[in-house]
Amino acid sequence: MLAPLTASAFDAVDGLAHAVTTRAGGVSRAPYATLNVGLGSDDDRTAVDENRRRVASHLGFDNLVTPYQVHGDHIVVANDASIGRPRGDALMTNRPGVLLGVLGADCPGVLLVDAAQHALAVVHAGWRGVAAGIVRKTIDALAVTYATRVEELRVLIGPGIGMARYEVSDDVVDAIARALPEDVDVDARNIAAPTRPGHAQLSLTRTIHAQLVARGIAEAHVHAIDLCTFDEADRLFSYRRDGPSTGRHALVAGWRD
Repeated sequence: MLAPLTASAFDAVDGLAHAVTTRAGGVSRAPYATLNVGLGSDDDRTAVDENRRRVASHLGFDNLVTPYQVHGDHIVVANDASIGRPRGDALMTNRPGVLLGVLGADCPGVLLVDAAQHALAVVHAGWRGVAAGIVRKTIDALAVTYATRVEELRVLIGPGIGMARYEVSDDVVDAIARALPEDVDVDARNIAAPTRPGHAQLSLTRTIHAQLVARGIAEAHVHAIDLCTFDEADRLFSYRRDGPSTGRHALVAGWRD
């Protein structure tokens, strides 16, 4: 049985379906057991297709649209469920019947919801995309495409690798710091903490949160599913924990007909 994660703050948004898939309820075999929805893995494609069908059906849709993720800042408008697998790291739509998702196995997914304009976006927010400003750029794209008002956006940050499990080199921390406004104190917000020489632990979730607030989104409108992918072996996939032979879960959202 599928056991997706949801955020209660979004339950009252009329017509919105949203979830973060877990490992439960699919047909894939180890090491991808069981609900691997990642098309780029070495898992059996028939199993992956069935897993994706189950996710879409569970939420009342015909199929799931996910991009070919490149850890960049390209944003795609997805107005048709038959769009295929567009290249980019964010998808947005205001069309009912289109279920969008971004994949993860440590990188958080971010959901941006504009209930007033019936528009939404899903964002794959790995460190390269975060450093490139993909979350901010997606907010700007929503404003241009759908007349979204930033102050009306509601945001969900999905599970990602926790700070204690995510050691990176100092050049990554420097890139993240440059992606934050000058008045954001990385140390004060506990975004990075030095470990051994030339390395630090990094919190992608806190970085994304700081970027959202700096862009004008109210603290009360930012929600998170605060689970570490590395530590949740029974529920979530993790590349850092399991290496290349791991599946992908997804943050998914769409407007029901």
